[in-house]
Amino acid sequence: MIIAAKSLAPDEKVRVVTWDAAEGCAPAASLETSLADDLELTPQYYAQQELVLKRLRDRLLAGEISPVAVYADLTRMTVKDLAARMRLRRSVVESHMTPRGFARARVEDLEGYARQFDVSVADFFQIAVLQEGVCVTESKTLFGRLLQTLVVARAQAPAAGGAPE
Repeated sequence: MIIAAKSLAPDEKVRVVTWDAAEGCAPAASLETSLADDLELTPQYYAQQELVLKRLRDRLLAGEISPVAVYADLTRMTVKDLAARMRLRRSVVESHMTPRGFARARVEDLEGYARQFDVSVADFFQIAVLQEGVCVTESKTLFGRLLQTLVVARAQAPAAGGAPE
């Protein structure tokens, strides 16, 4: 899980993922868009999202919830939705949302959660906080997202009179 130390601004780019229910609820497409232009989000939205992320991170670090619960909340998936997409019993998904149940999750289940949340399995086991001026890009994933190659670099300064490259 990678968290920027500085929250997103309305003019920054984000990746939006759409889901295809006909294809087993797998990610169907993703696109990069400007928050301000395409999504028409207000500053209050960003403030609320920052509070939600802080609350979830604090509960995760306190051992109250598991990374599966964090991603489910961030993607607004209920236990019922997630169980249906994963083809698991609701009680199994509820168990995986606790630290104890998460510790007993099978690798196959973690791979399934990673597909549903469009993250790498590694994102369930680490929290990286990015300081301003640093960016991370995923250059390659292997073995069903079990192995992930990340590139950490200084963020490029905006070109003269233009947006960041």
